Amino acid sequence: MYPIGVTTWPAMKAHLNPHFMKAPPDNDGWQNGWEVDSVTGNDYTVSSTGKDGIDGPRTGGATGAFDCDILFTNGRFFQWPQGTQS
Repeated sequence: MYPIGVTTWPAMKAHLNPHFMKAPPDNDGWQNGWEVDSVTGNDYTVSSTGKDGIDGPRTGGATGAFDCDILFTNGRFFQWPQGTQS
């Protein structure tokens, strides 16, 4: 069971630290805050809006640019950058 009703990073961080991750970072590599969703307790998503910081299409699979959103859901990446980026 995942946490129920978690929609902010500070709330999710309280569930992660220190049992699953010691000192989880508050921002992604581009200094954008994390987006979190675990409303029902049956699934969860932690996402980054990517390099541009803008919500983009979430189609799944490998992407060709760091501007695309990066999504980690239920223990797996749903969308991620692949290969050399410029």
